[in-house]
Amino acid sequence: MKNDRNEWNYVFLVKAFVLIIGMMALVLGRKEKHLYQEFEEGILREQKERSISEVEIVNEGEKVQSQSKERKEETAAISLEIPSAIRVLLTDNTQSGYVHEDVVLFSSGGIQITGDLEQEFPPGEEINIKDILTTGCIRVQGKEKEGTITVSSLEKNEGLPAYEGVLEILCVPGGFRLINEVDLETYLKYVVPSEMPSGYPLEALKAQAVCARTYAVSQIREGRLQDYGADVDDTVSFQVYHNISRQESTDQAVEDTRGQIMCWQGEPVQAYFFSTSCGYTSTDEVWDTQETAPYLKSVSVSSKTVEAVASGQDSGRNTGFTEEAFRQFICGIQEDDFEKEESWYRWQITFPIEKLQSECRERFPQIGKLKGFQVIKRSEGGGVRELVLTGEDGKESICNEYDIRDFFSPKDIPIRCVDGKERGNMKILPSSYFVIDEVYEEEQLTGFTITGGGYGHGVGMSQNGAKYLGETGRSWKEILQLFYKDITIEGIKE
Repeated sequence: MKNDRNEWNYVFLVKAFVLIIGMMALVLGRKEKHLYQEFEEGILREQKERSISEVEIVNEGEKVQSQSKERKEETAAISLEIPSAIRVLLTDNTQSGYVHEDVVLFSSGGIQITGDLEQEFPPGEEINIKDILTTGCIRVQGKEKEGTITVSSLEKNEGLPAYEGVLEILCVPGGFRLINEVDLETYLKYVVPSEMPSGYPLEALKAQAVCARTYAVSQIREGRLQDYGADVDDTVSFQVYHNISRQESTDQAVEDTRGQIMCWQGEPVQAYFFSTSCGYTSTDEVWDTQETAPYLKSVSVSSKTVEAVASGQDSGRNTGFTEEAFRQFICGIQEDDFEKEESWYRWQITFPIEKLQSECRERFPQIGKLKGFQVIKRSEGGGVRELVLTGEDGKESICNEYDIRDFFSPKDIPIRCVDGKERGNMKILPSSYFVIDEVYEEEQLTGFTITGGGYGHGVGMSQNGAKYLGETGRSWKEILQLFYKDITIEGIKE
């Protein structure tokens, strides 16, 4: 394709490429249900999987160089070819995932259909796409300029979702694929309230909006869902979209930060965020990355750190814990920590020996009867990175933040939080920031108690930490610059 002099070869290659893509589309259509079921089963693995691919990109394409610590005070436009719209692959309410067996919709202002079928429908009339489309692809939009299309065959936390922009519907084996093509800023107005409570301080919501926009820009550029003709989907595997309808406060947060993203050396960062810290954040080492991102550091989420950073006396960075120091830290309450009043700031769970022995028999039968655990490696923020299981017949290691949390799946065992409330039906442990103690009764090992803190992977911005920073008068830029080191806030050139 690089030889402009050979036009015939070029045309031949293009035709062959189109034919191959067509064949792949048929294969993908047949496999798509199975693929999504696997995706859904591993939905909580999304941060780990995302981090691995990101590190490969960094290692192959951009060997990180040392950067100046000077920060840009004014917003600058960066040369990123970013489309104004984003394409969101919509999931249904069942295990069929990306394949919708039925698509039923209506619009209060009427509907116009273009593409392989051209038709109009009056206001309020409900349309079952199965009745009018058997092959091909159509684009559906409201007749009114700012009208929405309600998809009554879907249900989100908000109820029946009403989508702005255009709905693209493609016939695939087993049903339809549904994509919402919408303005990027409008997309964010449905993401931010779905990812952070709209009642949080405005500056925290602004920080969340910039995180969400930065992440969306990265995904548009990365093209992980290009085989589906989309940029992102609407689940936690990317960003939750349209689970909560637009709110006045979150709309304002998006508008007040319009076009602003976080960059490091002129490139969008990976804007990780999570619910609640244990008092410290971690680097992306929790996912066993070969090289940690330079803008992701372990910091203390406390008033003491904020004051030190603001005065220029300290970067707020944490360089790691000894095992003894972390035990003392996690088993207590730190008065300077912003999140000490949060339910998940500290928590505890006791596993009966039978439950963990059953897990061992299923996963590591070679080690025999379980005798104990030993933490071998922690992240800078204190998260367990390597855990050794000791049995009567041998030892086995579990590495990686997700796998460790998954091994200690609470399921029907209640977790007692710092506010005294008990939480149940957890699929994985709230976080990997914990210590383990043996429980004995009459000199017999009967179980293990895990004392931990925080909720989530602990990398990037703590949402509840951002809430407290906002309540204490910190701006959205100050919030982001605490959690992401040496970043610049820059404007997208559309």
